[in-house]
Amino acid sequence: EPQTGVCGVAVATHNLSVGNGVPFARYGVGAGVSQLETNPCHAPIALAALAEGDGADDALAKALAWEAQCADGMDTEFRQVAIVSAAGGTAAHTGAEAGAYAGAFAGEGVSVQGNGLASEAVLQAMLQSFEGSKGPFAERLLNALAAGQEAGGQSIGVLSAALRVAT
Repeated sequence: EPQTGVCGVAVATHNLSVGNGVPFARYGVGAGVSQLETNPCHAPIALAALAEGDGADDALAKALAWEAQCADGMDTEFRQVAIVSAAGGTAAHTGAEAGAYAGAFAGEGVSVQGNGLASEAVLQAMLQSFEGSKGPFAERLLNALAAGQEAGGQSIGVLSAALRVAT
């Protein structure tokens, strides 16, 4: 929420403990996800870049550039990373190894992305829900996640979900 500085993420996946490493957020700075094959280096690099005044595109480029320094045997083709700056800018990357339907959509101050989804309709439903709703920020995030699930969600089901809001 650019007007308040509140930043957050809602995420659901077939993997356990999604809240442990996928979502990241810092009040007045921005928020994002590192998913598909999560890289724990993405969050601190992206948040530091945003805090230094970089836009979402530059923060994403810096986070992805750190693959070699924080190697886990994967590369950017196995990553899905999205960043939203507190000012409202967005950037997303979906690697070629994302497999079944994967992609990202962005609006003003919001990014929705996923991999292994039932269809593109999941992302469309999430974006429409968030942009078309009023009310508390955290509730809007959860409603968008629910809309995605109602539109088909992840094709292999959901085992965990997380909400992270930085106030």
